Amino acid sequence: TGNLWQFDQNSPLGGTTNLVEFNEVDKATGTLTGRTFLGFAAGTTNIAGGCEVFNDGSGFTKVVGLHQDTIDSLFVYEIDPTTTPPVSFCTAGTTTNGCAATIAASGTASAAATSGFTLTVSNVEGQKQGLIFYSITGQQAVAWGNGSSFLCVKSPTQRLLAQSSGGTVGACDGTLTNDWLAFLAANPTSLGTPLAAGQVYQAQGWFRDPPAPKSTSLSNGLEFTLAP
Repeated sequence: TGNLWQFDQNSPLGGTTNLVEFNEVDKATGTLTGRTFLGFAAGTTNIAGGCEVFNDGSGFTKVVGLHQDTIDSLFVYEIDPTTTPPVSFCTAGTTTNGCAATIAASGTASAAATSGFTLTVSNVEGQKQGLIFYSITGQQAVAWGNGSSFLCVKSPTQRLLAQSSGGTVGACDGTLTNDWLAFLAANPTSLGTPLAAGQVYQAQGWFRDPPAPKSTSLSNGLEFTLAP
């Protein structure tokens, strides 16, 4: 929503009731928007939470949940049914040093945005060159040589920027990361452009692993759908 939620520890019902109130605040103006709902406070421990369903004016109903687990810690969750969450598929290979690289995403893959959707491959072998690549033609699980990795996305594919995994040699603390939307904005002729809501993409991580068959290893796959 881009707005903030204000947690009112003073019960709107007064007395000793443990009901508390959450109010949405417009971040730009600092004024209340009128969206509000009651939560539940657990005794005197300042733990509170609540959940409510709203229509934010977009025509779609959204679920908002909040909880506070300390005096200074308030968490907000807004579930947007217009966005299909990314789904992992296929199997990561096991590297020479026992690493199983895993790809995940953060942010929203929106056709209207030019940044804010980041693909990250974690548990990569440290200090190895690698990259993330993607497809628009679907999933597969084709053996990557005689090793334990699989090529999880169908060709044709598009490579994102090559990079070092960082981390420690021989350890599984390397990462590969790219803002996928920013890459497409900077490379407007990339595979899968122009962006259109509903288009499905599949992504995977690749990195050097010299002792392995084909001298490289692969992560699992991640499929995501472009939101409006």
